[in-house]
Amino acid sequence: MTKLGLIALVTCLIAVAFVACNGDGGGESGKQTPPPTEVATPVGIDEVKAHRPEINPQLDVLGDGALKLMVPAGKSVFIQTLERAVKAGINGRDCVFLFFVFTWQVTDPDPPDGVDLEFYNNLPRGDHVFLRRGPSGEAAVSCAPIEVVNKGTTDVKLDFLYVLAFFYAPSPTAQSGSN
Repeated sequence: MTKLGLIALVTCLIAVAFVACNGDGGGESGKQTPPPTEVATPVGIDEVKAHRPEINPQLDVLGDGALKLMVPAGKSVFIQTLERAVKAGINGRDCVFLFFVFTWQVTDPDPPDGVDLEFYNNLPRGDHVFLRRGPSGEAAVSCAPIEVVNKGTTDVKLDFLYVLAFFYAPSPTAQSGSN
């Protein structure tokens, strides 16, 4: 990834994090959605088929985890990213700088023919930011909940692996190698 691409990605993710944490998402006035309930089973990282997400060297990794999810046909489940960050010892007010980088892999049905999963960042004012679609993949979000939508007609089980990381910017002195 080029330096310009990295800057664009980080700027975009920080903007999404700011909106998610401050509730200024521009959704319809008064349209507040209650925090969804998480339906996931925490497991050891070595117990999932999802690969570890690729982490940019400009991110400082603070923790990781793995989940087993079951998404019923035609339904959604939620992953509470902020709750997971707080459980890892991260101050909730620091969510503006938090990246929740994750991968997933469908484990049932196998092969995942006909699986139609969509992933959204579920912002506080009810806005849903589309992230990715498919039986496997990788994405990064802020500390707003992730919604996993099963648009198919079959229940789906998947492995979910995540990394919690903060963005840090090296000082200009460190970048230039100044004396």
